[in-house]
Amino acid sequence: TSKPRGYGFVEFEHERDMKTAYKHADGRKIDGRRVLVDVERGRTVKDWKPRKVGGGLGSSRKDRPKKTKQEKAEAKRAAAMAAKAAARAAAAKKEEAARREERERAANENRDRRKDD
Repeated sequence: TSKPRGYGFVEFEHERDMKTAYKHADGRKIDGRRVLVDVERGRTVKDWKPRKVGGGLGSSRKDRPKKTKQEKAEAKRAAAMAAKAAARAAAAKKEEAARREERERAANENRDRRKDD
């Protein structure tokens, strides 16, 4: 089919980074699809079954309390504010790059004028 299968593999250099990603990414949505994060144990734990076929370490998403409408709205506002801040930072960075480029152009022109004199 033309629809992606929706899975991938990530390797981490440090176990703490893996645990952080596992903790913060599991259950999130990307492009409207819920992310299920699991640690590969098939080659290290005897008789291991992945969560998607009834195994895993438990129902971590089921244990999470449901968010209220107010909490969802607050999270949405916070995400919007973060996106605006990121956009402002990107615009400021672009403006600074343009100013730097203009200074370099002016310095090159001055140097070329001095060479001509």
